[in-house]
Parts: sequence; structure tokens; C-alpha cells
Amino acid sequence: MTDPAIDLNDKKILIVRLSALGDVIRTIPSVCGLMRRFPRGEFHWLVENSSAGLLRALPGVKLIEIDRKATRGGNPWRVLSAVRAAARRVRAEGFDCAINFHGVLKSGMYPLLARVPLRIGYDRGGSIEGHRWLINRRLKLPDAHISRYQRSLALAQFIDPAVEPATPAIELAAEARDRIDQSMADRPMLLFPGVSARGRYKRWPGDHWAWLYARIQALGLGPVRFVFGPADSQCRAEIVETLGGEPEALPPFTVPELAHALTRARLFVACDTGPMHLASVLDVPLVALYGPSDPVISQPLSSRLRELAPWTPCAPCRRRDCSALICQTSITPKRVFYAVQSLLAELEAR
Repeated sequence: MTDPAIDLNDKKILIVRLSALGDVIRTIPSVCGLMRRFPRGEFHWLVENSSAGLLRALPGVKLIEIDRKATRGGNPWRVLSAVRAAARRVRAEGFDCAINFHGVLKSGMYPLLARVPLRIGYDRGGSIEGHRWLINRRLKLPDAHISRYQRSLALAQFIDPAVEPATPAIELAAEARDRIDQSMADRPMLLFPGVSARGRYKRWPGDHWAWLYARIQALGLGPVRFVFGPADSQCRAEIVETLGGEPEALPPFTVPELAHALTRARLFVACDTGPMHLASVLDVPLVALYGPSDPVISQPLSSRLRELAPWTPCAPCRRRDCSALICQTSITPKRVFYAVQSLLAELEAR
């Protein structure tokens, strides 16, 4: 016998998904689905400030931001003090329910210390570090090896089976929209070579990106531009050196601005990063390069998709200290180019 649906209408709900950016993004379709299913619910999101950029532009969600630096490393008493201070902020809101999409010890501490009466999350297999003991309504996943999107949707449908994932709307000022629309007026293909500092082992080589860019230009397949982030200086230097000059690139954008730019893109090519999943939830035509990432867990939502995984026996893995990175070099530029060609042909046929 299944548990009855939980009615969130006229309730004050705390969504818990602290970091990282890609995982926060992969939770959004299920949260938007909950908001659509329960239009009279008041939704708040507990998130670390480093991953809050897109959520600040998400209509209908109020944020409680936690200082990531204050709650990580350093003096343990200082960390505990910061956690308690954040929990007091949560408690002051008087939430009826907390839905924990994160499933780790730290994420479970805030609703528990804040005395939220109903705390929903994952049972063993979907949570770690004893998080299951900090919640009082548990979902047992029938299979833990599923995509992060499926994992989040399973928890939303545990609350109510009628919940369906929804595409987020992004709020931007009119001036920002006009500026982005001008830079994307010719609907270019976008290449995103960057990864986070922790995700360096996921980065496709700079000379491969340069070859792909030059090949697309040489065959006249349409406008193509790079999207560089603030931490991409090394990769950008490799691309510039290979090309013998600066490639065409978009100006710097915030995450919400990038979201709007992606909706104007012809297609997007990226490794397993936050922006790749941003394109995914917006259903942008996408070529996804997995490298060491698990293609099941990282699988995007996009309906117009080409996925490239390495032909290596060691992948997938999470060895951030790997010096060989054959999982990246085995995805050749020609394979990626053929995937781009194939997806372009599909888009034109549609």
C-alpha cells in the first residue's frame, strides 16, 4: 500500500538543495513541478550562496542563502556556530514541511535544528552520512543508479504522483534581455569549454575545442561562439594559441543571463557542467561530453540531444587527481563534430 499524497497547498515549504550549481539546476524542474501542482504553497529554497545565482531569477521562490565559506573547513566550532545561526533563520520562518533533495548530513541538520515538523527525504540508497535518521518521511528509491533528474522527480512524486517536471521561467530586466538578444540575434552555436576548479578532470582539451570551432567555421555551418567563464583563463589561452588568435566569444554573462542566451542558441556543446544542465532544463539542443562522468547519473533532460561517452575501461570514475585523463582525449574532435552535424541535420529536418 502506498502512502497517501501530501497536500502542500496553504503550507510553508522549505526546499533543501545546497550545492553544487549543476545539482541545484537538476532539482529545478521537479521543484517547478511541485509549485505548479500546489499553487497555494509558499516555497522557500535553502541554498549556499555560491549556487544561488539562477534561483534569484526564479519567480515564485524565496531564498534563504547560506555562506558557503562559513560552513566549510576551518575551525569546527566556527562551522558549528554558522550552521546554528542558519538554522535559527530557518526556524524563524515557521516552516510546515522541508523537502530535502540533497540527502547529506549537513543538509539534514538545518531542518532538524529548526524543528520543522515534517521532513521529507531519501532513505538508504538515496542519502549518505546518516541523513536518513534526520528525516521522518522517507522515500526508498527502487534503483539508486538513475539520473539526478529522475532522482529529484521521484521525491517530488513521492509527495504527489501527479507532479510532472516543469521548465523554469527566468526573470530578467528588460535592458538585460535586449542586450542579450542583440548578441544572439544570429542564433549561433555555442561552445562551453569551461569546468569548475573541482571539476578540472572533466575538461575536454583546449586544442580539441579549437579544432571543433575551426572546423565548424571552415565548413560554413553557421555562426559559432565560445562562452568563457571567469575561471577559464587557462583553457582560453590554449584555444587562442591553437587558433593563432582570439575566437569569437560572447561577452561575460551572469548565470540567469546565460540562461536567456541559451534559449536563443542554435545548439550548445559542453562537458558535464552546470551550464550543460542549464541548457538541459531549458530543452536547448545539446551535445553532451561526459568524459569521466557517469552517463546514467549525468544524463540530460534535453529532447534534442547527442551524448558522447569515452571508449575507455576506467570510465566512469571520480578520480579528481587523475593525471592520464584518457577518458577526455579518447573523445576525439571528429566524434564531437559528427555529433554536431547529426544534431544540426535533425533540427533542420524538424
